[in-house]
Amino acid sequence: MMNYRLSMVVVVVLAFAKAYSQKSSTTNQKVEQESRIALEQMDDAARILIVELGATPSRTKLYEEQDGSKKSYEAKFKVNRKKYSAEFDRNWQLEDVEIKSTRRSIDKKLWRSINSQLDTMARKWRLEKMQLQYLPSSDVRQLKQKISSKQFDNLELIVAFKNNKAVYRKELLFSSRGKLLSQRDIKRRRYDFLLF
Repeated sequence: MMNYRLSMVVVVVLAFAKAYSQKSSTTNQKVEQESRIALEQMDDAARILIVELGATPSRTKLYEEQDGSKKSYEAKFKVNRKKYSAEFDRNWQLEDVEIKSTRRSIDKKLWRSINSQLDTMARKWRLEKMQLQYLPSSDVRQLKQKISSKQFDNLELIVAFKNNKAVYRKELLFSSRGKLLSQRDIKRRRYDFLLF
């Protein structure tokens, strides 16, 4: 009788531990859903801002994003052949501007620092996407100046990792000095096995 009670207590404790670990891991997951919306739904101040950044309104794509309980808007456009992404909160306040980049375009010392951190995370990894992140300044001129001089605030990476035959993705945010600020798991795609 005593062994039965003890085993039931162990089962209950393990069940709660598993439920808690799943809950905490899903809060740090990126499960983003984008849906295209009409440009006419964009706030006038936000439209003026992206035009000042160099966007052509007729060639701008606008998306509504849902990431968990967070709702936001994202305008995607090109300026001088570079892909821009301006993200706004639900009240159309600018959250950040991201510009797609490559590892060759950033400082070699910074990349070596990031590279060594990625090597400690998994045996094999592959960089899928890199974006320079610019946080909003007090006015658009300052933001444009930061962009033209490549004084980015953070570096956002999407990286595919492979460890013991398991393939997974993470969104990693590094400071401009190479310090890892945050990381989120990205929901798995069906064709991950083709990556490595």
